[in-house]
Amino acid sequence: DVGGTSEAVENGVAGLLIEPRQPSQITAAVIRLLESPGLARQMGMAASARMRERFTLDACVREHMRVYSAALDRAAARRQGHHPTLRAAETRERSRNVS
Repeated sequence: DVGGTSEAVENGVAGLLIEPRQPSQITAAVIRLLESPGLARQMGMAASARMRERFTLDACVREHMRVYSAALDRAAARRQGHHPTLRAAETRERSRNVS
């Protein structure tokens, strides 16, 4: 389980995650899959589906568009004074001007 592996592989569903530099865990995982071809096939199919859902070009573009859209919405809200920090600052400014 290094880098972005856990993002790509759901442990026990779409593969088996092991700790880095743990040869005994690698051995156990390989033996488990060799002894359970149905499990290996099931995990392979789940991994393939997960890759198609999350890591195709279309999926990555959709995720980037979602993130950018949310950022633009937040920026627009700040410009219109709907951001909580801006409202608090405006309230403080008004209270100073009243005194």
